[in-house]
Amino acid sequence: MQRIGEITQVDTRFLQPVRIAMRRRLRYAETFTMCCGILVASFGALDWLDWLSGSGLLAAGSRYTATAPLAALCFFITGIAIVAAVRWNSRTARLLAAAVAVVVVFNLFLFAFGAAAWPARALSFHSSGAEHAVMSWATSLCFALAALSIWLFSANRRRWVAVAAVAASIGLVTIAVSLLGILFDVGAIYSVPFFVGHALSSALAFLVCFTGLLMLRPARSWTSILLGRGAGSMMARWLFPFTILIPVVLCYAGYRMMVDEMLPAAVVASIIAALSSLLLGASVLRSGHLVNEREVRLAEMMRKMELYAQDRDLLLREVNHRVKNNLAQVHAMLGLQARRVADPAARQELIDMKGRIEALSTLHRILLANDNPSTLCASEYFTALCERIDEELGAGQRGIRIAVDADRVPLQLDFAISAGMLLNELASRAIKRGLAATGGGTVDVRFRLVGHDGCELSVRDDGSGLERLAERGSEDDLGIKIIQAIVAQLRGSVEVSNEPGTRISIRMPVGR
Repeated sequence: MQRIGEITQVDTRFLQPVRIAMRRRLRYAETFTMCCGILVASFGALDWLDWLSGSGLLAAGSRYTATAPLAALCFFITGIAIVAAVRWNSRTARLLAAAVAVVVVFNLFLFAFGAAAWPARALSFHSSGAEHAVMSWATSLCFALAALSIWLFSANRRRWVAVAAVAASIGLVTIAVSLLGILFDVGAIYSVPFFVGHALSSALAFLVCFTGLLMLRPARSWTSILLGRGAGSMMARWLFPFTILIPVVLCYAGYRMMVDEMLPAAVVASIIAALSSLLLGASVLRSGHLVNEREVRLAEMMRKMELYAQDRDLLLREVNHRVKNNLAQVHAMLGLQARRVADPAARQELIDMKGRIEALSTLHRILLANDNPSTLCASEYFTALCERIDEELGAGQRGIRIAVDADRVPLQLDFAISAGMLLNELASRAIKRGLAATGGGTVDVRFRLVGHDGCELSVRDDGSGLERLAERGSEDDLGIKIIQAIVAQLRGSVEVSNEPGTRISIRMPVGR
């Protein structure tokens, strides 16, 4: 039985490096997220101070690079909220996210009522950049998604975290479209009303923001795949950069060929399609190769585990067979010795010891018949043990009935052995000393749970066989010493009552 425990310990030790590596990656993810939050807040603070100072160094640039004052304020608040969320200050993070949402609504109000230049005039003494002083639709959407993500991430509930990861992913895709559009043709992307006024600097800040948000709770989002230690995570980390960069490079090269009229559009599209198919096919083949190698290693490991399990089962069968034979030999030798002893008291002690050995044999047989050797069902175990006591002492032939009422609860092996020895001593004593003179009667055995982690084992007879447990002069009785020692070992307490007859109740912590 110890071997099974050793196997469990080995498995735990094998998984320990995986847990340590995952915790280390989570700490790195928290540090990365905090750095992203600091960068976003710093960008917003610098841009906001530029507007407040009236210098206009940043706002006076191209309309493709200037950031609106309300956007700068939102970047500052969003960065602080990300840092607060990393530090598990969820209430502060949610309040800051709500503040970002309020600013977004205020921005849309200004945009709807034609007051786009009001923030620039209110914050500075120059009118440079006033035409892009409010946030674009794309910027407003990204801030709304960031605020929603921070709010849900701070709640730290599984379903809400999943929704937050989706919101951050949508924001990241939106920013990717904006950045790639600026890379390909900045004029074309700004011809779309949704992106009008969406600055390049804002897009880069959002890229940092949403990347940090996705790493805020990586264990509960799709980023956990990239941070994992398994073969799938290793393959994902290897392929992920290529799946992002290769399509961008191919599309940009094809776009430049078409703009410069180097090749017809149909030829460029054919080249992009062929190269994309080739690279995607190579990725699929590489993934298949890694999976095949993984299956081969797994099959080899399973084969070794099956051989190990067969050896373990053979060893357990041999050990159980030897234990069974040894108990039977001890039982037989005690019986032979008892028949040769002339002293009645000594003979009775040997017979009692023989009964205790038989109780251990019964426990061993129940263990062998149980599917889970580490636990026993209390009802089945105590019933089988009382049947053995009935058969050993011939209680039924003398008109003595043993009634068992036990809860169907699992018991740990060590606790079951001790409780079984207690029951053997109490029930045997009740039959041999309590009901022997009456010529019949009933022994009631009860086992029930008491409270959250306690139990009560009680044995009641119709005679007086159990009364000596409460007598001061009974320390010379080996059975009573065994009962007292087991009760002390289990940290239990004994209660004796006369009903008539005698009832012994033992309360102790249950081992389940």
